[in-house]
Order: sequence, then C-alpha cells, then structure tokens
Amino acid sequence: MTQSKRNRIHRYRERHPRIDYYPAPDVLAILLHHREITGEPCLAGVLDGLIRVAHRTVTGNGVKK
Repeated sequence: MTQSKRNRIHRYRERHPRIDYYPAPDVLAILLHHREITGEPCLAGVLDGLIRVAHRTVTGNGVKK
C-alpha cells in the first residue's frame, strides 16, 4: 500500500470512525425490518436513524445533522 493511500484511509477514518457491532438475533430482525420499510440501502443508515430517534425520545433534544 502506498503512503498516499495510507494517508487517505487515515483521513477518512478520522472523520468516519469504525465501530464493529454484532447485533443479537432479535435486534438484527428489527434492523432488517427498518431497512425494508425505509428503503435504506445499508444497515449503517438504519442504525444512524434509530439512534437519532432514540436520542430525541430519551432526552427530548434533537441532533442537527
């Protein structure tokens, strides 16, 4: 891997941290259900949406994107 590619990956990961997550089977079913009804193409987008809604519900605060 070239130094240039390593630098690009490093900059990308600074802005987009990776979180490895393995959902429980019942949670995976929920995630897949929400992906289907929202049309979201990936589970990361489904997780983002559910976490934002949960945050607003629990705290009463909105998070501006």
